Amino acid sequence: MDRPDSEPAFGARDLYAAYKIKCAADGIGFGRQAKLLSRRQSRFLFYHIIMRMLHHVILLTPRFNNPPVTASVLTDAVLKLAEPESEEAPEMLKDAAVSLVDQYLTAGSEDPNSAHKEKVFLEIHNGDMNGFLKAEHLGGESHSPLLVQLIAQHNQGFSSIRLRDREDRPTQREFVARALINN
Repeated sequence: MDRPDSEPAFGARDLYAAYKIKCAADGIGFGRQAKLLSRRQSRFLFYHIIMRMLHHVILLTPRFNNPPVTASVLTDAVLKLAEPESEEAPEMLKDAAVSLVDQYLTAGSEDPNSAHKEKVFLEIHNGDMNGFLKAEHLGGESHSPLLVQLIAQHNQGFSSIRLRDREDRPTQREFVARALINN
């Protein structure tokens, strides 16, 4: 909640943007009643990942003139994607984030970037997923470097996979960026 002096304090727009992301997570089925084990304790991880992916979209979109991606810029982006005119862009971003959560948290996965292979998870949290996911530094390079690496890989794929069902065949990132710019 701490922001630089140049940014306005956390306000109603920020709260509404957070609510929209919470609604997206609710629609996916995160929480205790989740059907998939990887989604039972990972609601906040989903929030983190979707915001990191949105940050990446903004950072790599030339029309944004490379602004510093501040909390206010992210709030504006979430609210633009929440508009009905955004079409499938929010779904595309949400699906990519969910895929990443499932990949990262699937136990017994052969994936080298699994949470179950994080050094902190094994040594400090002794295999306690609840403690690991509640750690203050989750998503940071020192706490979960495999997650940071997995997010980077997903962002790269998100920036290079072209949509087949669109005439001009934009990448997924370009498609989401257009929704941000055009609304």
